[in-house]
Amino acid sequence: MSKRERTGPAAFGAAATGVAIGSDHAGLELKNKIIAYLREKYPKIEVRDCGTYTEDRVDYPDIARAVCTNVVAAAPYNRGILLDGAGVASGIAANKFNGVRCGVVHDHFSTSMGRKHNDVNVISLGGKTLGIEAAKEIVDVFLTCAFEGDRHIPRLGKLEAIEDEQGRSNGG
Repeated sequence: MSKRERTGPAAFGAAATGVAIGSDHAGLELKNKIIAYLREKYPKIEVRDCGTYTEDRVDYPDIARAVCTNVVAAAPYNRGILLDGAGVASGIAANKFNGVRCGVVHDHFSTSMGRKHNDVNVISLGGKTLGIEAAKEIVDVFLTCAFEGDRHIPRLGKLEAIEDEQGRSNGG
């Protein structure tokens, strides 16, 4: 089966069925608010809190690993949300995982374009740069905006080819 013929959580354009969410210590407060929002507004979408749970220092690559391994594994967690101080570091870490297309997003437009054109399955947010209302809008777009497919599918195939060339393939 080619990667473009996939079904399930790894399929291009799959609807959100579950969200794995995690933050380092700098994103903890906003993460907890987003979790409460997700559970209230989207009760049919499963939410998994991948940490951290305290304000003690934690390394963002460990949280990215916890979230991203859920996203690329079996259902239901086919979307991920990462938070750190600015969102950049977690986004870099997330994009090291085969099958993850993480966008560091800041607003409605960047989130919408990330979903429509790049089928982002993980977003990274700045816990110190966004307020809860902006974060709610971003989460809503992330969960409801559809991938346009069409001309964008070959581009995603090229990204997967890069993963294959770098020896990062899951084998299909």
